[in-house]
Amino acid sequence: MNIVYTLLVALVGFLIAKLLKLPAPAMIGSMIAVGAFNIITDVAFMPVFLKMFTQGIAGIFIGLQLKIDDVKNIKKMAKPIGLLMLLFTLNTFITGNIIAIVGKMDIATALLSSVAGGVTDMSLISIDMNATTATVALMQTSRLISALLIFPMWIVFFSKKANLPDYEDDVKLDTIKNKSDSNQNNWKMVVTIGIAFLAGYLGNLSGIPAGPLVFSMFTIMILNSFTNIIYIKRSVKVVGQLFAGSLVGSTMTRSTFIGLPQLILPIIILLFSYWLVNFIYGYLASKWKYLDMKSALFASCPAGASDMALIASDLGADLAKIGLIQVVRLVYAIAIMPQLVNLYINIFVN
Repeated sequence: MNIVYTLLVALVGFLIAKLLKLPAPAMIGSMIAVGAFNIITDVAFMPVFLKMFTQGIAGIFIGLQLKIDDVKNIKKMAKPIGLLMLLFTLNTFITGNIIAIVGKMDIATALLSSVAGGVTDMSLISIDMNATTATVALMQTSRLISALLIFPMWIVFFSKKANLPDYEDDVKLDTIKNKSDSNQNNWKMVVTIGIAFLAGYLGNLSGIPAGPLVFSMFTIMILNSFTNIIYIKRSVKVVGQLFAGSLVGSTMTRSTFIGLPQLILPIIILLFSYWLVNFIYGYLASKWKYLDMKSALFASCPAGASDMALIASDLGADLAKIGLIQVVRLVYAIAIMPQLVNLYINIFVN
């Protein structure tokens, strides 16, 4: 029955977060609601095996954003993408070590808290890597909300002060074709979910960090590029996020709540570090003529890929380039950064 109570609380949290128009309401709303419920009652429960289910679902939606055309476009955008990945990687390890000392947390938790990935994804990955999931979720949520609230205002303010022009289309990107509505069949969705779960199971057996997510993501990407059997409804993502939020929220305890004030300084340090990366990337990318300054600032904003692309399109920046860079940034954060964090811990910590 505890699972039922937990899911009901998660659903209420999602509905409230949706009314309040919070980003990623299914994940953040359910996580906060279940976390509060568990802090008060200590009865919230979600089986850990659901991690594989939620990572498989997340892999479907990330994989669907990637196609072979994206690989061609990545070649054209190799320099700005490479520069951003380098800055984000350096920022993760430098800031992560600082946060570990200041926040008195273990290095795995600090590093995963500093990765510019999705709240759901990094929270689930933290379970694989024996980090403190509640702390990672709180840090990642704080980064996401702050980035969505603060960074667009900062970019608009800076653009006006610096009198930045709208972008000039110096790099032509291939048009990414969307699948027609004729592909939207229920049996295809069942097949897609089944493939994702099978890939996730194999990923889980591989033993690599975030294995279910990585295997599901790349399997869906390949099949989506060469076949027409892949299809999923958006509502499935909400279900996956509800389970993920419930899973993360159930790890929050009274000791987590008591330790929350200790995260204020680490959160401030994390946000400052990403603001610094944002400014440095914007300056270098525009100086080296990789991107115009405004587009570079949006491309390096550590928030959701779709959110930043949509905001940027209204403010005179390059939607296509920003969307591509943000998607690559997300994939890099999910598929590569956990492996680098794991390698770093094995070499320098263990």
